[in-house]
Amino acid sequence: MREPRFVYSIDSSEIPTLLDEYRAEMSSEAAALESGKRIVAGDYSLENLQPVVAWKASRALGHVGQNTADELEEALSFVVNGISDRASIALLMGLNGVRAPMASAILTAIDPERFTVVDRLALKSLKQPRSDLTPSFYVAYLKFCRTTAQQQGLSLRDLDRALWQYSNRSEPGWRRKQARQRLNAQRT
Repeated sequence: MREPRFVYSIDSSEIPTLLDEYRAEMSSEAAALESGKRIVAGDYSLENLQPVVAWKASRALGHVGQNTADELEEALSFVVNGISDRASIALLMGLNGVRAPMASAILTAIDPERFTVVDRLALKSLKQPRSDLTPSFYVAYLKFCRTTAQQQGLSLRDLDRALWQYSNRSEPGWRRKQARQRLNAQRT
């Protein structure tokens, strides 16, 4: 496999604004990260995993719910107990309803200092076409993000938030949504 090429082009001065915009859009992240702490503490239940799934893609709740309690416990306990990055993502991708973006969100919720989320918007920010998101691709992406975050003086979470929001701005309807939020804030 040819090593993917990521192009980081966010101006450092934009980071605070991107992070503020992201936080206004993503209230579900806190619940996902709290669930990650409970997973680390040994709660491998579907009920506990649901806030993470809802954070990444609520439409996947039914698919992820088709995994048995034993399957979830086995996968999550292995991941929590520190197997390699590649094995962690591959193991989670073996669960029903879990592709690389969802697996990376689960890993991020479990250990946000070690992992980051890979998804369409983050890849778009890096001028990387969405390709076959294999475990090997994720490991290359993770390596790039760790290096970039360190160079930029950011946590992995803040780098991911900035990448996501940078592309989210170009999504259809983003400006209208921002105007509605400002108007609603003025009314209250």
